[in-house]
Amino acid sequence: MDHVRLRTDQAIGLLKDVVIDVLKNAQESEYVDIPPKKCKPDPDGGHAYIEATYIGEEMGTYEKKRKKGKSPGRIHREILEKLEDEGRVESLRSKSGKQRIGWRLTESEYNR
Repeated sequence: MDHVRLRTDQAIGLLKDVVIDVLKNAQESEYVDIPPKKCKPDPDGGHAYIEATYIGEEMGTYEKKRKKGKSPGRIHREILEKLEDEGRVESLRSKSGKQRIGWRLTESEYNR
């Protein structure tokens, strides 16, 4: 069963690359094509944070209008959390600190 786990790890690695690409493309294009409500400025003046729903839409893992009884994909959120654990992305938290309301690349990941 090692080959099954290997394929899973490869798939997760590809999904991580896609999330990184979405965030990098957003930053390099200076967020031009991102709806303003899905792009949150950094309170400290750095690079903006992007909502997870936008990332999921770009990846094709999130649909705003879903078919009845079918929940939208959330794999992009799981991947974002894995990347945050690895120190490759960082999140902007709500005022209460309970919710992540935006994501961006860490400086070291962007320069990688």
